[in-house]
Order: sequence, then structure tokens, then C-alpha cells
Amino acid sequence: MDDLLTPAMLVLQNMSHQQPRKIIPKGDDNHFEVKLDVQQFTPEELTVKMVDNFMVIEGKHEEKQDEHGFISRQFVRRYAIPEDVKQDEITCNLSSDGVLILSAPRHIEQPKTKERSLTINFTGQPAVTATTVSNNKNSSEQQDKPVAKGHEGCAEPMNA
Repeated sequence: MDDLLTPAMLVLQNMSHQQPRKIIPKGDDNHFEVKLDVQQFTPEELTVKMVDNFMVIEGKHEEKQDEHGFISRQFVRRYAIPEDVKQDEITCNLSSDGVLILSAPRHIEQPKTKERSLTINFTGQPAVTATTVSNNKNSSEQQDKPVAKGHEGCAEPMNA
């Protein structure tokens, strides 16, 4: 029974000695960046494309022989492109140690103030006329409410 498990245990032990690399989507307020470990692939076996608002990274190689036997690998990673990143500004670099780095500047727009100037139109006519004042003084509501001192000619009564 031990003979059947020994090869699997050796593979697991070898795997635990290797530090796995991580996929790191990161950045800050001014920069967007994705780092992806692709050391198992040659540049010809990788594709990077934009599909709608996503970056799609693919890697595939046919069956190869390694120290443990034969292996084939394939992956597809899809990342949402933030709204403040322009797709045509994304750069793609592959380092000598097999790290694919996609990066772009962020374009954070300053909030626009909602201010609008209004044109003042001069009508050339008074807003309060003598007929408006006399009509208001004759109504029963106007007679019940006092008018503020110094504003007897105004159309609006004082609220008590």
C-alpha cells in the first residue's frame, strides 16, 4: 500500500518546496495593474485581448514532457477593466522571470460643479400695480391679517 502512495507523496513534497506565485490585481488611485505568473508558457502560447469591458488572458500549450512525465496546461483569466481606465492605454509586458504585467493610468475626473448663470431679463414693468394692491386690500383674508409697518403698499400680508 505504501508503494502506491510514495510517488504522490514525492510530488506533494516537491510542490510544497516551490513558492506559488500569486495573481495580483492591484493599483492605486492613479494606476491600474494586473500581474500574472505565466512562467510555464512561452510568449507564443499566450494571448491577451479586450472583449467589451474585460481583459481576457489565455495561455495554452500542448502536451510536453517534464521531470514527472507529460503535461498539458491551459488557463483563461478575465478581468473587468475599471471605468476610469482607457482600453487603448493598457500596456502588456512579459518579464524575463515569466510575469505578465498589464497596466494603465487611471483617469479620475474631478466632479463638475453644477453651477449655471441665469440671464436677468428687464421687463420694464412694475411687479406690483395699484390695481393689485387695491384688489388685495378688498379681500376678506387681507382684512384679517395685519400688514407689516412700512409695507402697507405691498401685496402680501404679514404672517402672524
